[in-house]
Amino acid sequence: MILLNTITLAMRYNDQPESYSYVLNVLNIIFTALFTVEFVLKLFAFRFKNYFGDPWNCFDFFIVLGSLIDIVFEQINPHESKGKATVRPTFLRLFRVMRLVKLLSRGEGIRTLLWTFLKSFQDFYEKKEKI
Repeated sequence: MILLNTITLAMRYNDQPESYSYVLNVLNIIFTALFTVEFVLKLFAFRFKNYFGDPWNCFDFFIVLGSLIDIVFEQINPHESKGKATVRPTFLRLFRVMRLVKLLSRGEGIRTLLWTFLKSFQDFYEKKEKI
């Protein structure tokens, strides 16, 4: 599910058709709902103290919370202007891609890749602020 969610987040492009945007938004809501159900089930199974005692569970919680906030903002202020969607990746959506790290966290190579991703992400926003 994490990989499919990441792929759907990466499928946005500039001037995409309204129907395409709608499908991606529905998929986003479905994935967020599934991850929210996972969070609730794990919280009931592990109880509050044990759930939040694991750093990966805390990471998942903040990703789910951020995803829910992202959906609320998307519903309040859609990124559509006259029927044409624009690509405006939010920090919350980009951060969700880091869920892949959870899947691949065991290797040294993925740590290097994550570090490179974080540095390039930081450089991207520093360059954007200068413009």
